[in-house]
Amino acid sequence: MKNTLFAILCLFSMASFAVEPLEMDIDVNAEFAALDRLEQAVEANSNLDYETVKANHSNLIEGVEIMQESSVAVAGDQMPVLGAFWWGCCLGIVGLLIVYIVTDNDKDQMKQALIGCVIVTVLVGVGGFVNPFGWF
Repeated sequence: MKNTLFAILCLFSMASFAVEPLEMDIDVNAEFAALDRLEQAVEANSNLDYETVKANHSNLIEGVEIMQESSVAVAGDQMPVLGAFWWGCCLGIVGLLIVYIVTDNDKDQMKQALIGCVIVTVLVGVGGFVNPFGWF
């Protein structure tokens, strides 16, 4: 039975790699032509800002959608999917390492992950003393 399940798993994994790549009908170079013109103008004249380009060189920003205010999510803000507490709680020491790497040693996130790791360690340790054969 194990061999049959393993063979089916292997077939599905091989089938996922056998898919042909997507073909795009878009000419990428043509799409970026307007942006390239704007970039060359800014490189040639370093004191250009958006308002100057908009007032004096409006032909450079034709066809280019510029977002003046964009919000960029910094990777160190929060842990993905779950909070740092749950990473430490579910994965223990490995969770602490993941939180350390992803948040770039953010003290608050590391503290939450450590609390989660300690809580699980205490609960599993107490459970081992209460019923040492409970895992079998």
